[in-house]
Amino acid sequence: MHAVYTTKGWVLRNQTSGEANATLTLYTEGFGLIRVHAQGLRRAASKLAPHCTLLSFGNFSLVKGKEVWRLIGAEKNFVNADSSVRQLLARIAKLVERLIQGEEKSSGIYHIIENLADFYHKDAGQDLVSPDRLIDGEILANLRLLYELGYLADKVEVREHIADYTVERGHLEAVLARRKDLLVTVNKSLRESQM
Repeated sequence: MHAVYTTKGWVLRNQTSGEANATLTLYTEGFGLIRVHAQGLRRAASKLAPHCTLLSFGNFSLVKGKEVWRLIGAEKNFVNADSSVRQLLARIAKLVERLIQGEEKSSGIYHIIENLADFYHKDAGQDLVSPDRLIDGEILANLRLLYELGYLADKVEVREHIADYTVERGHLEAVLARRKDLLVTVNKSLRESQM
């Protein structure tokens, strides 16, 4: 009998695999970036399908097989309904997949993403979900991801943005005040990472 592991996770990708199956790319709190085989997920009667929608957050029960992880249970916590926020999360998902190769565990990365998505899901006012202001959330997340992965040094000019991974209105206002400089820092770090 295989051990069952339950962990919080974020669905980065949901790809068709055969007629009724899917392969999910999850970023999990417990295991980092993993690919998971989901048997029968695309069937109309699938009980797991509503919990595995693209860019949703939830609790996933997994079994580690010889070669692949298998999904055996899922419970969705939340998904951001706002299309602009979903576009932001999609860009961050692409960056995470680009920067992380293979299974690399970092609960910090998971919390950076979850806290940002949770903020936009619960606390952000309409003024912060305009496309212009979502850039501040993206810059904040990118700074934190690059720092957590070692692509960004702990410099004085970014320290206040990477000190912790909570997200509040004040964090986004601080990014707005220095948006141009911080964007240059993010782009320079991405270039230097060669990813």
